Amino acid sequence: MKPSYVDELGLLVSSYAWASREDILPLAQLLDSVVSGTALYIGSGGALAVSALASALHVAKTGRLATHATPLAVAGGPLRHSTAAVLFSARAGHPDVALAARAAVRQGCDPVGLVTHRRVEEIPLGHQANAFRV
Repeated sequence: MKPSYVDELGLLVSSYAWASREDILPLAQLLDSVVSGTALYIGSGGALAVSALASALHVAKTGRLATHATPLAVAGGPLRHSTAAVLFSARAGHPDVALAARAAVRQGCDPVGLVTHRRVEEIPLGHQANAFRV
């Protein structure tokens, strides 16, 4: 059974403590490389909400064009060359993540990044690529 909202709020202190110990330099570097141009934020399920927020924040902070999409929409549609593509996936285990990443690389998106809870060495082999910044 899923934890209740109250139970989840009770974990906020420990979650914040964990997050404050994590090295966020790779994430900061990815975001720094994205803010200078247009961006596509990609996610599905709960990550789609995160990609929508990231897109809105990108536009608000930079004044540059950004949008969000699902991995399957990215894989099936033309992408603008040199647009940054940032994929959000909690576990990076679903094949649509790799499909979207390959489509973004193939169509010239730069950079292509993956934001996930996993460390690089934990990502399934099929999802690892030089284009990913974790």
